[in-house]
Amino acid sequence: MTAAFDSVDDLLFQAGRASPDRPAVHQDGQVLSFRELDALVGRTAAYLAMRGLGHGTRVGIAFGNSIDHAILILACFRAGTVYVPIDWRARPAEAERLYDDFGLAACLVEPGHRLDRLAGAIPVDENWHAAVAAAEPYAGKVAGGNDWLLINLSSGTTSRAKGAVITHDQYIRRMASYRRTLGAVGGGKFLSMLPMSFSAGRNFLCYNLSIGNTVVIDKPLLSPAEIVERIDRHGITSIFLPPVTIRGLLGLATSGRTPVPGLKQLVSGTDKLTPAEKRDIAARLCPEFTMI
Repeated sequence: MTAAFDSVDDLLFQAGRASPDRPAVHQDGQVLSFRELDALVGRTAAYLAMRGLGHGTRVGIAFGNSIDHAILILACFRAGTVYVPIDWRARPAEAERLYDDFGLAACLVEPGHRLDRLAGAIPVDENWHAAVAAAEPYAGKVAGGNDWLLINLSSGTTSRAKGAVITHDQYIRRMASYRRTLGAVGGGKFLSMLPMSFSAGRNFLCYNLSIGNTVVIDKPLLSPAEIVERIDRHGITSIFLPPVTIRGLLGLATSGRTPVPGLKQLVSGTDKLTPAEKRDIAARLCPEFTMI
């Protein structure tokens, strides 16, 4: 698969460009087709480059789950900006340490959020959106190969975050493993409810866009009852859930009936479920249950 794609940007938009009018992202009534998403990502990438935040520059993003957050991530990938995910719940002192530890040139934040008072913070507000709307499509170098894609942060034993560099080629190989395990046929709807600043939230956003699924974006960590309601309302066909949430869904499966009859694929990412629980999940929730 690495030979088939020159960049992560190429990987993420290939399926969407083949069906440009298909909905790509959906949140609270706002829907962008793959054509519209592609264009917004291109103009946002161009605006990042105009501000000196382009190829090779390290930029933090501190956002909750939103279409804006998805666009910013994808624009960094296209512009060659090295994306550094920052938990939007972080305290200002924590974010300031990340500036020093990882050499951030700026941090893109939600307007009005407490982190917008940091030196180097750029609120993604009305002025930002107006500037993006006026920008031309990105025409610069598209990063790929061994270029840095992102710095994946994790908690260190000294209370300071540690970062692992992920290149474009490494991320393309990761997406290839998802496709081998979960399939590469799109056309469904994925419910994105893990924080996009987390690896799993970001990876499943990218994987589902790459195969042409519509990503329905919601707030992080919905309750089991809320998940059932969202799956029914939006016609969700696939979802990634942690084991504790899956156990909550099992508690709603009564009289041998699944509470999520439209769900075609259920994925979890840690092996903290017993063999008996896995059998129960496949029998009572979704036959296509996969650990990744």
